Amino acid sequence: MGIVAKLKRQEASCKRILKELRAHEHEVISEDAKLSSMKGEGANLGALKHQEDLLAEWRFMVKCSYDRLISALDYLSTTLAEANEQLDLEDNPLVVASARNTADVVFAIVSWLRRDL
Repeated sequence: MGIVAKLKRQEASCKRILKELRAHEHEVISEDAKLSSMKGEGANLGALKHQEDLLAEWRFMVKCSYDRLISALDYLSTTLAEANEQLDLEDNPLVVASARNTADVVFAIVSWLRRDL
C-alpha cells in the first residue's frame, strides 16, 4: 500500500476514534445529569443502582476510546516518520499535502486532549 493511502487511512481512523470519544463523553455528562435528577427525585434503589452501573459503563467506554486514540496517534506518528525516511517530501506535492493535513489532525487531537490540563 502506498504511503499516502496509509496516511489517509490512519488519519481517518484517528478522526473516527476522536468523534467516538466525544460522543461517549457527551453520554457520560447526560447520564450523570440523569442520575443526579433521579437522586433528587428520590427514585428507588434499584433504579439508582441501574443508572450508576450505566454511568460506570459509559466512563469505561471513554477510557477505552481514549486508549485507542493514543494507540492510533502513536501508529500515525510512526507512519509519518516512515514517510519522512522513504520519500523526499519536497519532490512529491501529494505527499506534502497529505502530511500537512495529517499533522493538522494530530495537532487538533492533541490540543483537544489537553483541554482539561
